[in-house]
Amino acid sequence: MTFYESARTIAGQVQRGLGRGAHDVSDAETVYACVRRDYRWWWSIDERAVYLARLIRDLGLSVEPLIDRLHAADPDEENNEFTNTLEVLEVLGRAGVDGVVDEVRRYVIEGVDGPAAPKLAVPPGDEERETADPDRWNRLLLAAAHGDESDVPLLLDGIAWLDTRAGDRCGYDRLVDGLARIGGPGTAGVPKLLRRLWFTPHSYERASYLRAYLALDPDGAESGLREGLWDCEGDVRLLAVQRVRLSSWIRERLVYLRDDPIETPEVRDAAAARLAP
Repeated sequence: MTFYESARTIAGQVQRGLGRGAHDVSDAETVYACVRRDYRWWWSIDERAVYLARLIRDLGLSVEPLIDRLHAADPDEENNEFTNTLEVLEVLGRAGVDGVVDEVRRYVIEGVDGPAAPKLAVPPGDEERETADPDRWNRLLLAAAHGDESDVPLLLDGIAWLDTRAGDRCGYDRLVDGLARIGGPGTAGVPKLLRRLWFTPHSYERASYLRAYLALDPDGAESGLREGLWDCEGDVRLLAVQRVRLSSWIRERLVYLRDDPIETPEVRDAAAARLAP
């Protein structure tokens, strides 16, 4: 089980891949610690490589500790250090950071067993919620996809039920998507709920929360859009680039994202489109 620092701390924010952590962090050890221990809730789905690689480059941190750990880390250890380190180094290499490509190539040649296949975490998906209460979860999914305003209380109760499931930080996005689709007076309290869910370590779901904010409280979504420009998830950054209100410092950030070789092509293209006359 992975434990997290409080989301009120910079360390806890970086562990969760939050934009506010990337904006404020200055301590090298906080960044290195998030490479040595993979804090993603689902290693195979949640994103961190671009986020951590960008912090290492922008803070001017040495890549030597990562290269050293690449050779020392056990591909089978429970903290997923090897795969996390390799993914960060691959991003840094694509961005042209000096020496990274050569070192990764040297590892492939000299490593004890060669590069290990990435470890895939088995997520607690729909099947587990169905070994718990199959009728309830299936009703929730049906209401989220096809329900109307009369189903809002059911979906809110479903979120409360997920809160009681120790160790499960997944599935909220599907119920939130349903609430955002339905809208109406019954969803007036959802933005307050989204402010809590925003701090999830399961960063994959944050794009759904931001979309729901835009649907239910466009003005309230603005702070999330601004923070989203630094988020670990490409879908969050993309949505933020597309919808954030333009200002002088927002334009500066969009120029940065447009021109950064670390960034995904989709986000770079969207930033270029927002900056076009």
